[in-house]
Amino acid sequence: MLIDELFNNVVIVGVIAAIVAMLPNLLAIIVPNTSNWLTINVLPFAIFYAAFVYFMMCLAMFRKLIFERKTNAVIQQWRALTTLLIIAAFCQIKHLNRIDWITQLVWLTGMIAAVPLILRFRWIAIIEQREKWYAILYLFIINLISLAIIQQLIKITDNLPHFLLTDKTKLFYLSQNVFLLLIIGISLLYALLSLLALVFNMPIASAIDEQRTEIQHYHAIGRLVRNHVEQKKIFDQLLHLLQQHL
Repeated sequence: MLIDELFNNVVIVGVIAAIVAMLPNLLAIIVPNTSNWLTINVLPFAIFYAAFVYFMMCLAMFRKLIFERKTNAVIQQWRALTTLLIIAAFCQIKHLNRIDWITQLVWLTGMIAAVPLILRFRWIAIIEQREKWYAILYLFIINLISLAIIQQLIKITDNLPHFLLTDKTKLFYLSQNVFLLLIIGISLLYALLSLLALVFNMPIASAIDEQRTEIQHYHAIGRLVRNHVEQKKIFDQLLHLLQQHL
């Protein structure tokens, strides 16, 4: 698994989305007399769609990580989550999106269904220590970008009442866009927990890498024996391994 290739596109799109999200602040500094039509009608929708694309890319990337060494149970869990996301998308239908208990039920069910997938970090065990450091850096950047975008989304709530929380005084009173909230919640939780898992894994990462290297060497010697390579080459390989461990 090449961590840099996996995270690069997400970080690039995230930086672009963050810049779009910060446009109202930048315009207020650069052009203080920005027209209300631009800041109220155009920029909120641009921020929303930039955030939507970014979090969808995060979800697609995390799917690749979750599916590392996947089992049938993981596949079924992901299908169940996908089904709930589709239902959440249909909750955007007019009139249906105004039934509060449906949006609450879909959101809570989706987050519960995502828990087994959010806690799946098997990919950490199969990457080398150098890649773990890269992953920590990328995930730290992704978390910062996500928090910045979420902060800007909260600021434009009044201009996009159908997309975010419509009543901030009620914790479980969700807006019509339960689909976006599910994507944000899953992506943010997986990024945060993956970062924590990597940080706590680093003290034993070197020992794991040494064990992996030893196993690879043993496999190499086994291949030499199976291929009936002359004894001198086998002994040379064994001597080389002994020198490395002295």
